[in-house]
Amino acid sequence: MTSMISFILLLSLSISVRATETSIPASLVKACAKTPEPEVCVDELQTYPEIGTAPVTTMAYYSIGAASVSAQWALDAVSANQNKSSIAEYSKCLEDCSGAMQDAIKQLEKARDLWDGKKGKKNADFDKCISQVMTDASTCDESCKGNDQQSKIEKLPDWTEKLTKLCKITLAFAQY
Repeated sequence: MTSMISFILLLSLSISVRATETSIPASLVKACAKTPEPEVCVDELQTYPEIGTAPVTTMAYYSIGAASVSAQWALDAVSANQNKSSIAEYSKCLEDCSGAMQDAIKQLEKARDLWDGKKGKKNADFDKCISQVMTDASTCDESCKGNDQQSKIEKLPDWTEKLTKLCKITLAFAQY
């Protein structure tokens, strides 16, 4: 327990030092420290200019936006490989992953609609949508692994991993 507290304090301190060096709002650093992925949280959410004055209850809304960007990048990575669709090993990957990322984007749109950002409250189906996005990311990633367990599409695992992390961040913010 003591080592966990030490780790959290050290992590908070390192994020705080980075925040000071790059003008990251202290409120964002503090809010992100309570998520399972504090560094990803700060890196992704600091791109929103209004984040410094946003109440913590709206952070889930912004993390959904960041997750949507990652899902779109994953879909774009798949689309960029469409010229390989005639190769049998790519055909299933492209089909499964494209469908999964399209569903992820729809689920994120639905989650955003279910989130009442003004009141910082979620609808009962909110968690289901975000959980489905994580399943979609896993489906995409797994369907594009070759026999060597390496992705057939460059950068795809990076985008699906980031998408999953952003979903975990969103669920953490939704608990506020």
